[in-house]
Amino acid sequence: MIRFLKLFSTLFSFSIKTYLEYRGNVLGSFINSLVTAFLVVVFIEVIFSLSPQVNGWLRYQLLFLTGIYRIMLSVFATFFLTSVNRMTSYIHRGELDLLLTKPINSQFLLTFKNIKPFEMLNSLPGWIIILYSLQQFPRHEIHTLNILFLIISLITGLIILYSLYFMLGTLAVWLKRFSSLNEIYYVIREPLSIPVDFFGRTTSLLLTFIFPLALIITIPLKISLNKIPSSFLLISIVAAAVFLYLSKVFWNFSLKHYTSTGS
Repeated sequence: MIRFLKLFSTLFSFSIKTYLEYRGNVLGSFINSLVTAFLVVVFIEVIFSLSPQVNGWLRYQLLFLTGIYRIMLSVFATFFLTSVNRMTSYIHRGELDLLLTKPINSQFLLTFKNIKPFEMLNSLPGWIIILYSLQQFPRHEIHTLNILFLIISLITGLIILYSLYFMLGTLAVWLKRFSSLNEIYYVIREPLSIPVDFFGRTTSLLLTFIFPLALIITIPLKISLNKIPSSFLLISIVAAAVFLYLSKVFWNFSLKHYTSTGS
C-alpha cells in the first residue's frame, strides 16, 4: 500500500508540473463550467416556478443533485478520464508495451498516469450550487448520519463509474482503433445529471440493477434524503466491489490477448 501511495504522489506531482504549462486551458475550462452551471440553475428555477415538484423531487433536492453531479464529474476528470481516454493512443504508439514492463500493477499505473489536478477547479460551481440548495433544506433533513451515508455512497458511485469506463476503455486492446470512447463518456454521464426516476419505472430499474448508473448519484442522494432505505448503501458497496473486480479481471484477460507493437 505504501508503494502505491508513493507512486500516486509522484504521478500527482508530475501532473501538476505538466498541467501548469497550459494555464489558459485551465481558465477557459473553469469559465465554461461556471457558465454551464449558472444556466442549469436558471433552468431548474424556471421549471419549478411552474410546478412545486417534478416526479416527487423538490427544487432544493434537484439543485443539490446538480451540485453533486458537477463535483463528481470534476473528480472523475481529475483522476481517471484522461488516462483511460488515452488507452488507444498508448496502444498505437507502443507506450502500453513500456507500461507493462514496469514493476507495478499495470491497471493502477495506467489509471493514474495522467492526473489533471486543476480539473478540481471545475467542482467550485458544484459547491456553490450545493450551498445555495442547502439554504432551502428543512433542518430535520440534515443529519450527520445522512451526510456520512452520502459520502460513502458517492465514493462507491465513483468506483462504479471508474470501473465501467475502464472496462469500456479496455476494449481498445481488442478493437485497436477505438476512437469513440470520449463520445461514449458523454452518453454515460448525461443520465447522471437528473434522477433516474424521470426515465420511468422500467428504465429506472435497468439503470439500477443492470447498468448501474443510478448507483453513482441518484441512489446516494435518495439514501441521504430518506427517499429509500439506508440498506441500499450495502447494495452500492457490493456493486462497487464487484465492478472494480470485474474491471481487473477484464483487463488481465485482455492483456493475454494483447498484440504489442513489437510483435
